[in-house]
Amino acid sequence: MAKPWYPKIPSQLDNKLPSRGSNRYPNSFGLVIRLCLYLGIEPVFIPIAEPWRNGIVEHFQNVFDKAFFRSQVFSGFGDLYREAKEFESYHNDKHRYSTLKGKSPNKAATGYINLLEEGFKLPSRLLISPGYVHIVRFIRSNKILDIFGEKYYLPVEYEYVEFIM
Repeated sequence: MAKPWYPKIPSQLDNKLPSRGSNRYPNSFGLVIRLCLYLGIEPVFIPIAEPWRNGIVEHFQNVFDKAFFRSQVFSGFGDLYREAKEFESYHNDKHRYSTLKGKSPNKAATGYINLLEEGFKLPSRLLISPGYVHIVRFIRSNKILDIFGEKYYLPVEYEYVEFIM
């Protein structure tokens, strides 16, 4: 089966372990990065410890955790999955964000959302596809550059370092 073609679209991610891969193998790409590359998405990793760069996502995760996940008991994964889809739909239609100028996510959507084709299936083995991984890091006074847990000393003063692999 041929790999589907998708335009190069950036997707901003934080640096949590599920997004980036593995502490055991920091030089290898995890499944989320591999999936992004397979779909033609350029993962853009924000600086560590700067959650305000992902404000809407962080706010949604807080709302999801408090208003949904911790507010009820689920009979199993299937129940959780169904209820989460309903909550997401309700949230995206009704919840308003100041950063979206008081609009709900559905009202603010620009139509720049590409859905996977009906019947889309992942390959049995997700190899690394051609593409780019974009990483932005703030360099603190200790001059240490942290890339997914690997640390490098920078001999020169930098405020931010941005690179694309």
